[in-house]
Amino acid sequence: MHTKRFVAGLWVLAGLVLAGCSGSATPQLISSYPRAGSGAPVAAPARVYNTSLDIEVTDVDAAAQQAARLAAGDGGYLVASQSWYQGDQQFTALTLSVPADEFDSLRRSLIDLGRLLDEQLTSQPAPWPPYAPPPQSIISVTFSSAPQRISLPTLPNLGWSPVDTFAQAFRVFASIFTVLIDVIIWITVVVGPFVLIGLGLLWLVRRMRRPV
Repeated sequence: MHTKRFVAGLWVLAGLVLAGCSGSATPQLISSYPRAGSGAPVAAPARVYNTSLDIEVTDVDAAAQQAARLAAGDGGYLVASQSWYQGDQQFTALTLSVPADEFDSLRRSLIDLGRLLDEQLTSQPAPWPPYAPPPQSIISVTFSSAPQRISLPTLPNLGWSPVDTFAQAFRVFASIFTVLIDVIIWITVVVGPFVLIGLGLLWLVRRMRRPV
């Protein structure tokens, strides 16, 4: 009997010990590993655009200086410059670097300097992961002066002009017409009265010869 009571006491004591060790708070998760495929999607990196422009302008030097000022105003700078001639036509090529977010602004300002002849646009992903300095866009622009237009050869002066010929003929006609008018006026004024007198006398003679 003592043995059964002793064993029962041990079970009761063990139950009390276990109940005291277990707290009433809900167990908390200290750390865990992410499940495969459950992470948030990573956004695709932005793209950096570069372009090469061919622009015809009236003044190549002034356009090149203005392009450098425009790049500086957009936070960029002039990387390289080169000028040359082909015959009478002047060319200046500039390489400009500008922050990628100012690419569109600088591109439009450069095109407004003259007449766009050609453009080659390229793009590439921005550096990933992003670095502290912003990505740069490269704009290569070539300014050219307008080519000289082909002039037609001047026709030789043959000393003949239809306008002059017409003017001379009209002067001769006017002279002849003036003389004729003068003759008619003289005849009318000088001879006219005598003709009228003669016609009157002739009428009287015929009337007198009629039998009574």
